[in-house]
Amino acid sequence: VDHLNEGVRLLGEGDPLGAKPHLIFFLRERIDALGGGVAHPLVASALEKLGTACADLGQAEEAHVFLSLALRSLKALSASPADVDAERANAAASSSPSGEARRSIRTHRAAKARIYLRLGDLYFSSSNFERALKLYEKSITLREALLASSAGSEGGRLKPGDAAAGGEKAAAAEADTDTAAELRAESARKAVSAHEVLASLSVERRDYEAFLFHSREICWLSSRYIPRDDNARRRRRIAAYEGVNISLDPEDREIAVAVSRLGSLRRCRDDKKVFSYTKEIRRLWSSRGNGDVTPEILLRILDATAVFHQSQREMECTLDCYLEKLEFLRSSLKDQRDSDDDKNAIADALCQLGCITVKMGRHGDVIRFLDEAMGIKRSDPRSGRSGSGDLNVPLLHRVLATSHMAVGNTAASLRHFGEYAKTCSSAERAAVALYAMGILHGTADGISDALDCFARALEKEVDHPTGDTRYHLIQNLTVAFLSPKKFMPGQADVHERARDLADMKAVIMNFGLIQMGQSRSPHAKGCLRDLLLHTEAGAAMNADPRRVLRSMGNLLFRRCRFREAVDFYERFLEGWLVAPNHFSSNEDELSVLTNLATSYFKIGAREKSASLSEIALKELQRSYQLEVGGALIESCPAMYDSIDPSRAGMLARTQRSSSALLAPPEFAHNNNIKNAVASRQLEAMTLCHEGRIDDAIDILQDLLDGMEAGGGGNSLDYIKLYVDISNAYLLKSDLKESKRAISAAVKLINEGAVITTHPVVQQVHRLHRLHLP
Repeated sequence: VDHLNEGVRLLGEGDPLGAKPHLIFFLRERIDALGGGVAHPLVASALEKLGTACADLGQAEEAHVFLSLALRSLKALSASPADVDAERANAAASSSPSGEARRSIRTHRAAKARIYLRLGDLYFSSSNFERALKLYEKSITLREALLASSAGSEGGRLKPGDAAAGGEKAAAAEADTDTAAELRAESARKAVSAHEVLASLSVERRDYEAFLFHSREICWLSSRYIPRDDNARRRRRIAAYEGVNISLDPEDREIAVAVSRLGSLRRCRDDKKVFSYTKEIRRLWSSRGNGDVTPEILLRILDATAVFHQSQREMECTLDCYLEKLEFLRSSLKDQRDSDDDKNAIADALCQLGCITVKMGRHGDVIRFLDEAMGIKRSDPRSGRSGSGDLNVPLLHRVLATSHMAVGNTAASLRHFGEYAKTCSSAERAAVALYAMGILHGTADGISDALDCFARALEKEVDHPTGDTRYHLIQNLTVAFLSPKKFMPGQADVHERARDLADMKAVIMNFGLIQMGQSRSPHAKGCLRDLLLHTEAGAAMNADPRRVLRSMGNLLFRRCRFREAVDFYERFLEGWLVAPNHFSSNEDELSVLTNLATSYFKIGAREKSASLSEIALKELQRSYQLEVGGALIESCPAMYDSIDPSRAGMLARTQRSSSALLAPPEFAHNNNIKNAVASRQLEAMTLCHEGRIDDAIDILQDLLDGMEAGGGGNSLDYIKLYVDISNAYLLKSDLKESKRAISAAVKLINEGAVITTHPVVQQVHRLHRLHLP
């Protein structure tokens, strides 16, 4: 039985379980015949097939071993003396290698590309996306070389006097080229998938620079290696207006579409002449012989025009349209007695403006518009004194709470969250708002207020909160926070109180975040996203959950509740203290060891206390020797003076480095500008991924014009923006504009504006080589 062919046949028929024994039997025979070596083409092929069979069976570890052995076999073949001698002989006989040598090189490259792709899939399925991405990139590189060799091979060039055979050779070469391009696109699609996952994880970590890096890589791979589906993009563009559901007469709808297109064109051309939506609507209406347009029809068409702009992500045009609507309402009511309905119309227009400015990230404008709308609705007698009779009032409180949070006004945000909890009709939503208030109180060091909000949230969630374990936890935390603490007088007392407050904040903020994360409602997810984005709760959420155990242990230790502290400290150290030599040396773990030893001593466990004290001393000495515990040693002047006076400047240097990292960037005229720029870049990258390249280019160009006009932004910001613009034009197949943008980035790099090791510099050089090989 030919075990290799039988195994390949069974694998091709979808029977990896049956193919695996044949492939193993063949490998044993062949490797024994080779004296234990693997440098043979058939051995490499069998190992690759065996790795594929194991992968199909879900045996990831065995698949990794066999595929790695196949890769080693191919590398050994490439470096074998016979191949080296043959290559030298071919090089001496001719300037180009022979057809046999060329086919061998192509076969090895194709096999390596397949193996790298398979290994990448294994790492991807095990969530090691960065390693998978590296393997996918190696596969792309090899298949790029295969494509180049297919395009330039002798089979693709006709010899004189060989017309009949030349046609067949040309067709075969073209088929090989198409196959190589398709395989390269397959590797690129895998790499795009890895980049997409890494980009998503970057957003969860709030690392927007990493997200933009992976987005640029996706644009590069999509434009360079993956064929574009022009028909799908054309269908999206045609259906853009048709998908908007507006209840208007056909004639009014046509006017709204025409006016929205005119507004977009004026905005794109930067026309100095002010464009008036109301004048254009009146002109188009009268041109059809309809006479004067009534205010009601005019307002309906203005609303439809704004909706069309918004569907095209033309947020500035949408804002202009709603501003003109508000101006029209105010001017038409100026000389009349304002009725409640008229006031509500103005309030609704202000709410529309607030919703648009929220999407644009202009939280200052949001507060201005919605505060005025809130005042109008509260003055309406039909809404009640607090406005609770109007269903929009709770929503206004919710949006205002987020906007005040974004601009750093925690007190106003707490006030609006409290009003939202009072006026909303859903107990679940009110509980989420109270949890958010508790987290905000925690960020502002209002521990008692935070615990009170959590207790009120539990009252909203359950009928009898005293029977809930979470209620007892909150009560215990309240008692622990108010109970006497073991503090020493003097400067150490201040330090200990600060650490005690930090531990309490860590506990209560994680409690609130966990409670909000357990809710599946969109409202809870929205509140949680806002908290993570605009407050320091994001750092608490991304921190190691075991730090909460450490904080609880510290709180109990300071209050002389040693038995309870031991329980939390032991759970914190579980998995870390497997062997003393492998203990991670840092201030947190060392302080836990010291406190745990003291706690055991206080409860009478003297032997356990002595053992832990000895481990703590060894770890302190080892960390000092490794120059890891320098900051810890310098934190105690007595220890510093008695151990090593030469370390006097370490703490000062550390403080200077920290100050340099916290220095504000150049492009930060206020706290929101840099966030707004990042938000617009994220929006542009999202549009590129959706195939709306023109809209993305408009946003990126608008950002560039704004940076140049305002004189803001450092050189690195400009380079990143030029790379995004170049990638967008490359997706659009506009090589001229893409080259112009990347040339501007290269000019900044040549001027020494940024360090050459930055990842974006490599992206620039790659695009530059594409345009100027």
